[in-house]
Amino acid sequence: MTHTTSGDGRRVVVVGAGIAGACVADHLARETECDVVVLDRAADSGTETTAKSGGFVGFWGHESPACVPLLGYGMRYYQRLLSGTDPPARFVHGGRLRVATTAAGDADVRADFADAFGRSTDGETTTECLGAPVQYLPGDRLGETLVLPGLDTGAVTGALYSPGVGHIDDPGSLSRGVLDRATSNGATVRTNATVTGLSTPTGEATTVHVEGDAVDQQADAVVAAAGPWNRPLLESAGVSLPVRNTRGPMLALDGEHHGLPALFHEESGVYTRQNRDGTRYVGHFPGQYDAASVLDPDDVPTTVSSSRRASCLDAVADLCPAMRDAAVVDDWVGVRQVTPDGDPIVDEADVDGLSVVAFNANGIQYAPAAGRIIADQITGREPSLPDAGVAFDRFEDSQFERQ
Repeated sequence: MTHTTSGDGRRVVVVGAGIAGACVADHLARETECDVVVLDRAADSGTETTAKSGGFVGFWGHESPACVPLLGYGMRYYQRLLSGTDPPARFVHGGRLRVATTAAGDADVRADFADAFGRSTDGETTTECLGAPVQYLPGDRLGETLVLPGLDTGAVTGALYSPGVGHIDDPGSLSRGVLDRATSNGATVRTNATVTGLSTPTGEATTVHVEGDAVDQQADAVVAAAGPWNRPLLESAGVSLPVRNTRGPMLALDGEHHGLPALFHEESGVYTRQNRDGTRYVGHFPGQYDAASVLDPDDVPTTVSSSRRASCLDAVADLCPAMRDAAVVDDWVGVRQVTPDGDPIVDEADVDGLSVVAFNANGIQYAPAAGRIIADQITGREPSLPDAGVAFDRFEDSQFERQ
């Protein structure tokens, strides 16, 4: 896709050097005349929320109509980025299997399939397509439809199989690779730069305060792409962000390759992912907006609690009995953003010159489209992606609490 160069040398400060900020900087640096500066609180870019994620990319089957073209753009972006001779990360195929192990869980899986595709499963194998195929499989058909080494298929009452889902093997490296492309096109990245707030003396987001700096950063436009740190940043400019948070615990287990797709257990919210070195990541997703709260990311423990560790390991052992004796070799906790309707927020805020990027988890999937949308908005170009579905103002006068 070809875009005209514009921007007239405007200075754009991007707050956050994870995959969201990296993709915004990449689009602006490659395609506009803007002076792009990226500020990040960490000592190295891509080491916070992005690095702590599961790195999943693909059509899950429940995407809203607004998000399908955005995810499609991300697929094309990563196809080009990762097809070179020295890609910054690797994409690992394998699919994703959402499994239920109770009658109630199976009913929920079937209801979600019917809601997404407008077609009842009636307890039979059914395949529909939304961006990519998604297949419902009753539990008694799973073992004769897919080869799933190590999975206790007899315990499964129903499943959704999304073959188009894979993962980035090193999300932090991906983010740094995107930033490298931005810097090669003129962007500047500054780490160990904690942004403490924004000033809007003339009604515009023109001043960025950085901890320890004697002189404030001046900007024609500011992009808040700081993940769970977005809330206090935006509040300093008088903008309320309708986003909550959930903890993202992750365990790394030792083991050998098993050939399973990524697994998500309906009843427990526990999910797994196989790594190329044989280890397996095990995480937990507690639910969407109603299950979330407002968290200060600086106050969230960095290691997984003993109770959460035990519940995750029990769920994995019930699904894959051979993993019962697997040892935990590493663990960490990230902080997710969760939006009220499950779709990203990618838009200009009510303050002139201030833009916002906030995802409903799965930020790696939508970061390229966010970069495209923000670059178009900042430069005043005609939008090249439909952006109404991710607009900030869709929450105005709604039932969602801004807390």
